[in-house]
Amino acid sequence: MPEQKIGKRALKKMTKSSIAQAFMDAGLTHGDEVHIEDASAGSVKYQNVKFIREKNQVVAAIYGSINHCASIWLKEDAFSAVRPHLPDDAVVEDVAPFRRGFQWSIHIKSPSSPLIGVIAENCVQFAKQRLEKTLARRQEDADREVRKAERAKVKAETRRNWKEL
Repeated sequence: MPEQKIGKRALKKMTKSSIAQAFMDAGLTHGDEVHIEDASAGSVKYQNVKFIREKNQVVAAIYGSINHCASIWLKEDAFSAVRPHLPDDAVVEDVAPFRRGFQWSIHIKSPSSPLIGVIAENCVQFAKQRLEKTLARRQEDADREVRKAERAKVKAETRRNWKEL
Protein backbone atom coordinates (compact mmCIF):
# COMPACT_ATOMS: atom_id res chain seq x y z
CA MET A 1 0.00 0.00 0.00
CA PRO A 2 1.46 3.40 -0.94
CA GLU A 3 2.33 5.96 1.71
CA GLN A 4 -0.53 8.41 2.27
CA LYS A 5 0.41 12.05 1.82
CA ILE A 6 -0.78 14.55 4.42
CA GLY A 7 -2.66 17.44 2.88
CA LYS A 8 -1.68 21.05 3.38
CA ARG A 9 -4.80 21.85 5.44
CA ALA A 10 -4.29 18.83 7.71
CA LEU A 11 -0.61 19.73 8.19
CA LYS A 12 -1.58 23.27 9.23
CA LYS A 13 -4.11 21.92 11.76
CA MET A 14 -1.54 19.49 13.13
CA THR A 15 0.97 22.32 13.54
CA LYS A 16 -1.49 24.59 15.35
CA SER A 17 -2.44 21.69 17.62
CA SER A 18 1.23 20.95 18.32
CA ILE A 19 1.85 24.61 19.18
CA ALA A 20 -1.18 24.72 21.49
CA GLN A 21 -0.02 21.57 23.28
CA ALA A 22 3.48 23.00 23.71
CA PHE A 23 2.01 26.10 25.38
CA MET A 24 -0.15 23.94 27.68
CA ASP A 25 2.93 21.90 28.66
CA ALA A 26 5.02 25.04 29.22
CA GLY A 27 2.30 26.47 31.45
CA LEU A 28 2.32 23.37 33.61
CA THR A 29 6.14 23.41 33.74
CA HIS A 30 6.15 27.00 35.01
CA GLY A 31 3.32 26.39 37.49
CA ASP A 32 0.77 28.63 35.75
CA GLU A 33 -1.78 26.83 33.62
CA VAL A 34 -2.68 28.39 30.29
CA HIS A 35 -5.68 28.00 28.05
CA ILE A 36 -6.21 28.60 24.38
CA GLU A 37 -9.06 30.84 23.33
CA ASP A 38 -10.35 31.44 19.81
CA ALA A 39 -10.45 35.04 18.62
CA SER A 40 -10.74 37.00 15.41
CA ALA A 41 -9.66 40.31 13.99
CA GLY A 42 -12.04 41.01 11.16
CA SER A 43 -11.97 37.94 8.97
CA VAL A 44 -8.69 36.66 10.42
CA LYS A 45 -9.17 33.89 12.97
CA TYR A 46 -6.44 33.12 15.50
CA GLN A 47 -5.95 31.71 18.98
CA ASN A 48 -4.85 33.58 22.08
CA VAL A 49 -2.77 31.84 24.71
CA LYS A 50 -3.70 33.16 28.18
CA PHE A 51 -3.12 32.25 31.80
CA ILE A 52 -6.16 30.68 33.43
CA ARG A 53 -5.89 32.93 36.49
CA GLU A 54 -5.55 36.14 34.44
CA LYS A 55 -7.73 36.44 31.38
CA ASN A 56 -6.65 39.97 30.42
CA GLN A 57 -2.98 39.20 29.83
CA VAL A 58 -2.08 37.39 26.62
CA VAL A 59 0.99 35.14 26.57
CA ALA A 60 1.17 34.64 22.79
CA ALA A 61 -1.05 34.14 19.76
CA ILE A 62 -1.23 31.35 17.19
CA TYR A 63 -2.00 32.51 13.66
CA GLY A 64 -2.09 30.80 10.33
CA SER A 65 0.59 31.37 7.72
CA ILE A 66 0.17 31.68 3.98
CA ASN A 67 3.45 30.04 2.98
CA HIS A 68 4.10 27.92 6.07
CA CYS A 69 2.07 25.87 8.55
CA ALA A 70 1.47 28.45 11.29
CA SER A 71 2.95 31.46 12.99
CA ILE A 72 3.41 32.36 16.62
CA TRP A 73 3.11 36.01 17.59
CA LEU A 74 5.16 36.94 20.64
CA LYS A 75 6.28 39.91 22.66
CA GLU A 76 9.67 41.61 22.55
CA ASP A 77 11.12 40.09 25.73
CA ALA A 78 10.31 36.52 24.69
CA PHE A 79 11.63 37.16 21.18
CA SER A 80 14.96 38.38 22.60
CA ALA A 81 15.35 35.04 24.39
CA VAL A 82 14.25 32.97 21.37
CA ARG A 83 16.36 34.85 18.82
CA PRO A 84 19.65 32.97 19.45
CA HIS A 85 17.84 29.66 18.78
CA LEU A 86 16.48 30.71 15.36
CA PRO A 87 18.03 29.02 12.32
CA ASP A 88 19.38 31.15 9.48
CA ASP A 89 16.41 30.29 7.26
CA ALA A 90 13.79 31.25 9.87
CA VAL A 91 10.95 33.42 8.69
CA VAL A 92 10.47 36.24 11.21
CA GLU A 93 8.17 39.19 10.72
CA ASP A 94 7.83 42.51 12.56
CA VAL A 95 4.13 42.71 13.50
CA ALA A 96 4.30 45.67 15.89
CA PRO A 97 2.51 47.99 13.40
CA PHE A 98 -0.63 45.82 13.64
CA ARG A 99 -1.16 47.00 17.25
CA ARG A 100 -2.35 43.70 18.66
CA GLY A 101 0.09 43.72 21.56
CA PHE A 102 2.80 41.70 19.88
CA GLN A 103 6.04 42.74 18.25
CA TRP A 104 7.26 39.63 16.38
CA SER A 105 5.88 36.71 14.41
CA ILE A 106 7.85 33.51 13.86
CA HIS A 107 6.58 31.21 11.12
CA ILE A 108 6.64 27.49 11.86
CA LYS A 109 7.29 25.08 8.98
CA SER A 110 6.20 21.74 10.47
CA PRO A 111 4.36 20.30 13.48
CA SER A 112 7.59 18.70 14.71
CA SER A 113 9.69 21.89 14.60
CA PRO A 114 12.04 22.16 17.59
CA LEU A 115 11.33 25.90 17.68
CA ILE A 116 7.81 25.30 18.99
CA GLY A 117 9.00 24.14 22.42
CA VAL A 118 11.63 26.88 22.73
CA ILE A 119 9.14 29.60 21.81
CA ALA A 120 6.44 28.26 24.14
CA GLU A 121 8.82 27.98 27.10
CA ASN A 122 10.15 31.51 26.69
CA CYS A 123 6.74 33.08 26.05
CA VAL A 124 5.27 31.53 29.19
CA GLN A 125 8.34 32.36 31.30
CA PHE A 126 8.38 36.04 30.34
CA ALA A 127 4.60 36.36 30.46
CA LYS A 128 4.66 35.00 34.00
CA GLN A 129 7.20 37.67 34.98
CA ARG A 130 4.98 40.36 33.43
CA LEU A 131 1.96 38.92 35.24
CA GLU A 132 3.72 39.03 38.61
CA LYS A 133 4.59 42.71 38.04
CA THR A 134 1.00 43.45 37.04
CA LEU A 135 -0.42 41.74 40.13
CA ALA A 136 2.02 43.62 42.39
CA ARG A 137 1.06 46.91 40.76
CA ARG A 138 -2.65 46.14 41.20
CA GLN A 139 -2.08 45.43 44.89
CA GLU A 140 -0.19 48.71 45.29
CA ASP A 141 -3.06 50.56 43.57
CA ALA A 142 -5.61 48.92 45.88
CA ASP A 143 -3.54 49.83 48.96
CA ARG A 144 -3.21 53.39 47.69
CA GLU A 145 -7.02 53.65 47.28
CA VAL A 146 -7.55 52.43 50.86
CA ARG A 147 -5.12 55.03 52.20
CA LYS A 148 -6.80 57.71 50.08
CA ALA A 149 -10.24 56.82 51.49
CA GLU A 150 -8.86 56.93 55.05
CA ARG A 151 -7.34 60.38 54.45
CA ALA A 152 -10.61 61.64 52.97
CA LYS A 153 -12.52 60.36 56.01
CA VAL A 154 -10.16 62.12 58.45
CA LYS A 155 -10.34 65.32 56.43
CA ALA A 156 -14.16 65.18 56.34
CA GLU A 157 -14.24 64.92 60.15
CA THR A 158 -12.12 68.05 60.56
CA ARG A 159 -14.15 70.23 58.20
CA ARG A 160 -16.25 72.92 59.75
CA ASN A 161 -19.75 73.84 58.68
CA TRP A 162 -20.24 77.62 58.60
CA LYS A 163 -23.92 77.28 59.55
CA GLU A 164 -23.03 75.59 62.82
CA LEU A 165 -20.65 78.34 63.98
